[in-house]
Amino acid sequence: MSIIVPIFRGTQPRISPRLLDSTNSQTAMNCNLKRGILSPLMDLQGQAPNPIPKAGNLRSIYKLRSGDWLYWPNVVDICEAAATDSNSRIHFTGDVYPKQTDAAMATSGSVFTYPTQTRRFGLPKPDQPLTVQLAPASVDEDAEIERSTSYVYTYVTDWGEESEPSDPTGSIDVKTGQECVLTNFRLPTLDGVTVKSFRVYRLNAGDDSAESQLVPYSNETAEMPSSADTFTDNVADSDLSGEVLPTENWNRPKDDVSGLIHTGNGMFFCFRGKDIYVCESFVAYAFPWNLAFNVPHDVVGLGYFDQTVVVLTKGHAHLINGVDPESFSIDKFSYNEACVSKRSVVNSPAGVIYASPDGLVLIGPNGMSMLTSSLYTKEQWRALNPEKLIGFYQDGQYIAFFEGTWPGIIFDFEMQDIVNVSLTGKQVYGGHVDTEDDALYLLTYDTAYRIEKWEGSSSTLSFVWRSKDFFCSRPVNMGAARIMGEQSEASPVRFKTYLDGELVDSCVITDDEPFRLSAGMKGRDWEFQLEGTADVFEVRMAPGIAELQYGQ
Repeated sequence: MSIIVPIFRGTQPRISPRLLDSTNSQTAMNCNLKRGILSPLMDLQGQAPNPIPKAGNLRSIYKLRSGDWLYWPNVVDICEAAATDSNSRIHFTGDVYPKQTDAAMATSGSVFTYPTQTRRFGLPKPDQPLTVQLAPASVDEDAEIERSTSYVYTYVTDWGEESEPSDPTGSIDVKTGQECVLTNFRLPTLDGVTVKSFRVYRLNAGDDSAESQLVPYSNETAEMPSSADTFTDNVADSDLSGEVLPTENWNRPKDDVSGLIHTGNGMFFCFRGKDIYVCESFVAYAFPWNLAFNVPHDVVGLGYFDQTVVVLTKGHAHLINGVDPESFSIDKFSYNEACVSKRSVVNSPAGVIYASPDGLVLIGPNGMSMLTSSLYTKEQWRALNPEKLIGFYQDGQYIAFFEGTWPGIIFDFEMQDIVNVSLTGKQVYGGHVDTEDDALYLLTYDTAYRIEKWEGSSSTLSFVWRSKDFFCSRPVNMGAARIMGEQSEASPVRFKTYLDGELVDSCVITDDEPFRLSAGMKGRDWEFQLEGTADVFEVRMAPGIAELQYGQ
């Protein structure tokens, strides 16, 4: 009997070692198996600044388009602005209240303060209506009433954001010869809000409807500077042609929302408790509270595929479908696969992946499936502590680590198997996938926090690959072996032989010549283990050198 392993694949812990395919392994640690050969994963590569010069614990990182890194002590959810510019504007939740920043603001101070400056994501409603006085206060009692109207005003930022309107003033009868003087403009008191100007809208009653239209501040500008305190309206009805108020119900996101995502079709979503909020179409900062969805269980995380948003909860998952917030529908999955880790949620070409109590789940165009049902039993999966899982999608693989520890797992979509990762001495606390350079960066900690590029180094990690249990119907002697690969004196491969579960031989191999194993060993259960950094193409074991040559 000869043992031949011409292709190397990952592990399937659920399956008994004896029943594995000959190409699968019992252990596959730090292995790169994408080409079918056994290669080592490349080591991490530290990124500047190294270490991160920010005090305290860190949990989140993000790379701006400018190349600068931002870091937070909290788990934050970060989205690039829908209409980005060279300043790398981003929005994020999870840091006290929803915030936004750009490269100029975020990097305006010392590197240990990044992001140095931020703004609130969303604008508050002016908290009091305007005060209106007629000038002159009285006119001839026979003067005709030109209009009955009321006023609202909004905040405007230098980024072009506009708030929902204030409450309206009471109705005012304006007679010929009178104008309206508006006062009581109040700046917001919420942290993180900077207002550049005010816009004033006047109710204009037409034949069929009443609309609030923008009243220009002067002939030169439509907006009143925030430093001013008085607005005089002397525009006749016939000359009122300003924009109709667009910001009705443009509520700001509530302070404690979480899980911000951007679906790519002008929609941003976030959640709070059992409520899911969606922004006004193509208005990222406006989240009408009256359009919120409610689900029976607390929301844990959000993901999306195509134009479908996946709501992952402590109970059932739900799907939100549609292209317009006012016409969205929400449907519940009949399967109860709760999400146990918000940080495990990843968007992939196949759909949304997340950690449930039973394994990795995929929700996509074809419904829901358990990706790891053939890889782990429920007990094996739960022993991994999936509630600590931090997941990333990179190069057709789901790469995940367990927060505050050094082990990780790689699930390969094509091969449907697992490779384990060991970053001994380094704890993983977060990460970031950068789409511009198609790279995964990890937030690690040894003696300090660092940003390290996944497989970014020219040096390698040492792999361990252990074969299946090759069972023989009668006791046999495996007296020789051969490793076809690139091992050398500088990069050897250690070959370990196991008989009936016990280590019986260990040798260092530096070439691809056949070599003999310890003599006089017979048994039914044979296994081997490879350790090193050199590429291995094939392994053969046989009773003797001749059988190695001919595979008999």
